Amino acid sequence: MHLKEIQEWFDIADDDLEAAKYLNTSHNPNFYIMYYHCSQCIEKYLKGYLVYNKVKFKFEHDLVYLNNECSKVDSEFEKLNTNCDIVTAGAKRIRYPNRVELKEEDIKYAMDLAEYIRNFDPIAKIKKVIEEQNTKGV
Repeated sequence: MHLKEIQEWFDIADDDLEAAKYLNTSHNPNFYIMYYHCSQCIEKYLKGYLVYNKVKFKFEHDLVYLNNECSKVDSEFEKLNTNCDIVTAGAKRIRYPNRVELKEEDIKYAMDLAEYIRNFDPIAKIKKVIEEQNTKGV
């Protein structure tokens, strides 16, 4: 099985979330970079889930699209649609000139969603499979 690749997706997602958390401890945190890392974390968890389930997808940053693809495998993802829409819209508005001002509550929302998806049951089940395989030394 391709568990090593899935683990890489999840490890990079964790790195993005940890980067956002680290930046949050700064005296003057950069909300744009933090939000970007949270969006990237979510994206990589969703892509890792899709790769695990051998679902072909377009490599883009649209969390709604990726979440919809995940929902085709497990309807549990449907409850994340609104959250993914909010974070995707925010991420699009911060990448280019004339970006919107982000507030602390925007960062908290994105960080909470990233953390939620990190521990989301369908993702947690895959992490458990990976952990069991690593324990067996496979």
